[in-house]
Parts: sequence; structure tokens; C-alpha cells
Amino acid sequence: MNYAERLFKGSAIVFGAAIVATLLGYALRLFLARSLPVTDFGLLYSIFVFIAFFSLFKDLGLGPTIIKFLAEFSGAGNKDKIKPSILVVGLIQFAIAIAIMMPIIFFSDFIAVFYFRTVAAAFPLQIIAVSFIIGTALTTLQHAAQGLGHVKIYSLVEPIRLAIAFLFVALLINLGVTGISYAYVLGAVAALMFLLFGLKSRGKLTGKAAFDKALTKKLMKFAFPVFIGGLSSLLLFYTDTIVLTAFRGLEDVGLYQAALPTSQLLWVLVNSLAVVLLPLIAEMWAKKHINEVSTALGLISKFAFVVVIPIAIIMIAFAGDILLILFGQAYLPAAITLQILAINSIFYTLFVIFSNSLIAVNKPISNTKITAVISVLNLILNILFVPQYGIAAAALSTLLAYFIGTVLAFYSLRKTVQIGMDTISLAKIFVGGILAMSIIVAIKTVLIFNILAEIILSLAAGLIFYSFFILRTKGLTKEELEFLRKLNIPVPKFIVKMLVKLAS
Repeated sequence: MNYAERLFKGSAIVFGAAIVATLLGYALRLFLARSLPVTDFGLLYSIFVFIAFFSLFKDLGLGPTIIKFLAEFSGAGNKDKIKPSILVVGLIQFAIAIAIMMPIIFFSDFIAVFYFRTVAAAFPLQIIAVSFIIGTALTTLQHAAQGLGHVKIYSLVEPIRLAIAFLFVALLINLGVTGISYAYVLGAVAALMFLLFGLKSRGKLTGKAAFDKALTKKLMKFAFPVFIGGLSSLLLFYTDTIVLTAFRGLEDVGLYQAALPTSQLLWVLVNSLAVVLLPLIAEMWAKKHINEVSTALGLISKFAFVVVIPIAIIMIAFAGDILLILFGQAYLPAAITLQILAINSIFYTLFVIFSNSLIAVNKPISNTKITAVISVLNLILNILFVPQYGIAAAALSTLLAYFIGTVLAFYSLRKTVQIGMDTISLAKIFVGGILAMSIIVAIKTVLIFNILAEIILSLAAGLIFYSFFILRTKGLTKEELEFLRKLNIPVPKFIVKMLVKLAS
């Protein structure tokens, strides 16, 4: 199997599992939103974000590092270094997790009153802190599975965690935020047991795991710049909710936590690609297959861009309808925020591809600098504008940050490896998306008297135009479509043939 097939087939497995996990996670969020008052819903996710903010201090950049090095060790036949690497990373991360969470558990009453402004946050905060410690072992082994290419094991962890959590949420919902917190702990325990069994059954956790000083030094040296970049990335990801909690209150957090995960449905594709992309590009780079790296990055970027544009269009056009149907009338004020975050997902898609590739080609410092710049920018913009303008300002700050990050990461990556990507083609795809969006909005305006006709006709017209436009303008070429067919990607053959004919 060549690199392209490994990439797309591995991504297909991850994508399938990610779809299941996303649907489970989203269904769980909908269940919580409809079962809890908006303030309790906001409190729950404020606690999650508060605890999650510390995950990078535990990680120290060792997550991406172990993925990269296990892929290299496995590819080079250095299997004696696999278990010692997992041991070193696991022990370091577990010790840091204990050191971080114990003060939070001890001072939970103070944090609840001072930051969350309600004593009701104290006990759930303690429970989620325990879940964080358990999750340390879970993430270490999950990164190991990813680095070793055990895509199926890696992919099943999140669906299992969410399924068990959902089951216990349904059973414990009467206990409110506290019962939900217990459910997430039980989900993490179940996922950890599955992961341990899966790796042991494949012989990856057998043999000796002696401490290797030289190996530890090598891992930590690479991990440090990744850690700084990851810290910046985490700050970028959680700044909005943290600032909203501090300056606007739990109701705004609840509204934002309806719009944000809805927009993140667009992230499933690129996050699935990234799982396979980092270890695969690292292996290709270590073997000096530079041309393959260039080709892979070009195709990945283009296909991801082509797919995410129409989904973003749908989310922008029907933002209010989506929130009303899924979350209810109380969450309609988040519609504009959802539209902004849907646009942001387009740039996030390219940023993730370029950012992971920088790490894979041994440029973690470049990635760190870029992520630090846009994280600081996002924080400044949030502090300046969120107190007055609320959730829309938080979303706009994120959009601007990821746009700048995408541009910087692209040019930084091109200094190391030429990306086989035609920017003119991307521009054509983007223009096609804008025109399709205009068609959808126009039809929605005309057919306002009939919601069902509005949705069916506007979507059909917009998406047909989008497909026709990018194919006839060569935004997507016949050769690229033929390449997809050769990879045996599960797309109906008549669709591929039709698209190839249009592109001819």
C-alpha cells in the first residue's frame, strides 16, 4: 500500500469513527442543553474548559512528540525503543497531572466563588479534576496507538468514552451538574480499559521498559518547542470561553457553547486527516521521500478545502434554523456567532494541515512561533471587545486569528518543502462557494413562505452550482478525481464518473 492509500484509507477509518463520536458528543450536548437551565449548561462547560486549560501543562508537548517518534521507530525497526518511550511520557505526564489537579481539588471552594461566582461549582470541579488525572493515562496510550499506526484502536476510544458517559448521564441527570461529572469519569475509565486491552492484545505493551536517559533527553528536547506551541494553541482554543466566563457570565457561555460545537462539526474531516497525517508525513520525511510529502500536502489541502466549503455554506445560511431545531428558542441569539465560526472552520481546516506538517518535518519551533502570535492576538482582541460586544466578538477574534495563522503557516512550510498546491485553484473554489452562498440566500428570501421548499430548493441549487463551477473552472481537475478513484475511496462510481465528465 503506498503513502497516499495509507493516508486516505487510514483517514477514512478515523473519519468514520469521528462521525460516530461527533454525533454521540453532539447528541449528549443537545440532551444536556434541553435538560438543564442555560446557566447550568454554561456552568458545566465552564468547568470543562477550566480543567481542560491545564491539559497542556501536563502534556509538555510530549503528545505530538511520541506520535512522531513512535512512527519513526516503528518505520525504522527500532522496536526496542517503543515501550521505554511510552513509559517515560506516561510517568512524566501523570506526575504533572497530580501536581496540577491537587491544588484545584483543595481550593475548589475558593475557585468556585471567585471565578465561577457560584458555590455550586465546587464539587463538580473536584470530580472533573479526578477525571483529568484518569485521562492522562488515556491520552498517553491513545497517542501511542496513533504513532504506531493502530488506527482502529485509536479511533474507537472516543466513541466508547462518549457512549458510556452518555449512558450514565441519562441515569444521573437528576443529580444535575454533579451527576453529569460522575458520568464523564466513568466514561474515561471505560475508554482506558478498552485501550489497555487493545494495545496488549497486539503485543505493544509487552517486554521490558527500562528507563533510557538518552532517549528521555531526545524526547524532551523535541517536545519543548512543541509544548510552547501547544500551550499557545490551547490558549487560542479556550480563550473565548475563559474570557466570556470572566467578563460576561454563564448565560453567554451557554450560548457560545451551542454555537462553538455546532461549527466544530466542520472540523471532523480535517481532524481525522490530522490523526494519520502527522505520523505518516514524519515517516515519509525521515525516509527522505520529499516529493511524496509535497504531493500529499497539496492533495490533502485541496480536497479538505473542497469538502468543507459547501458544509460551511449550509451552516451559514441556516444558522438560526439549526440552533432553533437542535437547541431551542433560548439559543437563537447565538445565530450570528455560529455563522462567524462556520467561516472560521474553513481557515481552521488549512491551519491544522499546515501546523501538523511543520511538526512532522522537524519544524516545531516555527509552528510554535506562529501559534504563539495568533494566540496572543486572539487573547488581546477578546479582552478588548468581549466585555462590550459578547459572543460575536469572541467568534470574530477567533476567525481573525486562524486566518492569520493559516497564511503564516503556509509560507513557513513552503520554506522547507514545496507544497504541490495551486493557490489559483483554491481561489476558484472559494469564489464558487461565495456564489453558491448568494444563490442559497436569494432562494431563501423568495421562498420564505414555505420552509421545506426553501431548504430543499436552495440547497440543491447552491450545491449543484458549486460543483459545476469548481469543475468547469478547473478548480478541481479530472486528474485529481481519477486519483481519488484509484485509491478505492468509498464514493459511488457513478458520481465520480459524472464529476470526471464535467471536469473534462
